[in-house]
Amino acid sequence: MIVRTASAAASPGDFAENENVWAQVTQVVADGVQMGVQASNAQIAPGVLEISGLPPGRFNLRVNSNKNGETVTRSEDVQLGGDSEVTLSEANPSGTVSGIATLESGVAQVPAPMIQLRARATGERFMARAEQSGEFSLKDQTVPPGTYDVLVVQPAAMAVKSMSASGAKVSGRSVEIAGGQDVRLNIVLSEGTGRVAATRAIRTDRSRCRECIRASTRWWRLKMGGSWSG
Repeated sequence: MIVRTASAAASPGDFAENENVWAQVTQVVADGVQMGVQASNAQIAPGVLEISGLPPGRFNLRVNSNKNGETVTRSEDVQLGGDSEVTLSEANPSGTVSGIATLESGVAQVPAPMIQLRARATGERFMARAEQSGEFSLKDQTVPPGTYDVLVVQPAAMAVKSMSASGAKVSGRSVEIAGGQDVRLNIVLSEGTGRVAATRAIRTDRSRCRECIRASTRWWRLKMGGSWSG
């Protein structure tokens, strides 16, 4: 696959002379999780990249372009069916997503939470393990523009209580990410108490089961001509 930046495609030669490019390739696998794909890539001309070793399928390219000391990252989904050529759009360069997740009580988080962004449109998921300080970053993952639900997947007792952001629009526990924006999330977590209610429900069910067993035993003994004093 040949990948050209927009500047290399528009003005090959002098305009792209100092443009260096390199790429990361990912693919959505089971359950919407994005995984890195092993592929070799080599720059064959200014602003032009050759990526080899990819089978047919749908992939996401995160292409980094450095020109005159300035680095720009762009993300684009591509469908491969053999030899392909891709020209990257100048629109919607990718930003980075990072933030901090802290408990509302202010106590230390043990273990540190796993933060997940789940795309509403596709179900694609992006995850990052926070540090003990609560800081987390998805800088090595390509998060396309879109609306994402923000969740805590580990530990199970934690949940997102409230959230604010810079560089993105927040609505409840979701965030709308636009292209080319660096996003910083500030997440407040709460600890759940669902296990107590579950224990009570189990005890109630057990009590009802004992009553059912006693009633069934009484009916059987009476039917067989016996007596029941329980």
